[in-house]
Amino acid sequence: MEYRKVISGEDKSIAAAIVRLFLLLLSGPYRLAVGFRNLAYDKGWLKSHKLSVPVISVGNITAGGTGKTPFVIWLCRFLLEEGFKPAILTRGYKGKPGVGNDETLLVQQALPDVPIVVHSDRVAGGREAIEEHQVDVLVLDDGFQHRKLERDHDIVLIDATCPFGHEKVLPGGYLREDPEELRRRAHTIILSRCEQVSPDRITEIEKKLAGVLHLKPNYRCEFVIRGVSNQAGEKLAKSELSARFYAFSGIGNPGSFMKTIEHMGFTDVCHKFFPDHHIYSVAQVADLLKQADRAGAKWLVTTEKDWVKMDRLDLDPDVRAKIVRVQIELRIIENDQGLGEQDFKETILGVCRKQDVMNPST
Repeated sequence: MEYRKVISGEDKSIAAAIVRLFLLLLSGPYRLAVGFRNLAYDKGWLKSHKLSVPVISVGNITAGGTGKTPFVIWLCRFLLEEGFKPAILTRGYKGKPGVGNDETLLVQQALPDVPIVVHSDRVAGGREAIEEHQVDVLVLDDGFQHRKLERDHDIVLIDATCPFGHEKVLPGGYLREDPEELRRRAHTIILSRCEQVSPDRITEIEKKLAGVLHLKPNYRCEFVIRGVSNQAGEKLAKSELSARFYAFSGIGNPGSFMKTIEHMGFTDVCHKFFPDHHIYSVAQVADLLKQADRAGAKWLVTTEKDWVKMDRLDLDPDVRAKIVRVQIELRIIENDQGLGEQDFKETILGVCRKQDVMNPST
């Protein structure tokens, strides 16, 4: 029984209906606990700690993938271009202590000059980054719900393919907290994966946000496919994409990955989904390859986040040669109000420069 099909209602079985009801019953206590925690921070019963450099948070209100990792990479590259020295703070969910998870590995490959501090206590992690790496801006990864660390700007990504988590909080839906918190705490809303839905759907989502939450997404972004690469970093020719592929992934939004594959023009795609942040074994990859061979697939195709985990495995060279990755990059696009990439960049620079004035010694 697949969790995402259960809570979305795709699974119409009696067993799924029973599970769905049970999960909905659990959603009530979860909502109360999260609401009380937010109230405790609002009232000052729990304390937020401010650091000496600007903190920019990138987060979401739903569990699963919304594109935070490619957005963090994009943001840090922009900060580097502007002469800042950023560091990334992350708890490394489901990763090794001090090392992190698949997302951490991907960011390390993309941003070798940016320190990544993996720490369950991001206040302590922020202090470590400032003292040891002399950074002048901190990017808090997956930080919207991490209120212990005070931030100067909260960016929240909303996935256009599932913006409101089926309208229910965990575990009955994907919402981490009440969407009303967006109005109260978020500074910038970015609607992600706009390339995977229709313009009418984007308008519908933005109207709902504007009407219910009294705000509109400030910006939109999409993910552009750079190509499909093999272990040597060589891009597959367009003619090779017509071959059969066996897709696999262990990410929060596997449906989005499959849509990306469809946009690439892959044919006869078989697939297997694993839980988010899945840790692969050599035997598991070998089994995937056997399944691919039985299906007549030429390649195993996966995401960049899954790809980096292959580096940790002692795979036979012939096996590794048959695994390819879909490479994507983020692009901020203009919305109906004419706001686009340059406007967003100016907003971020304003946050950092304001902090420079406030803390001239940092």
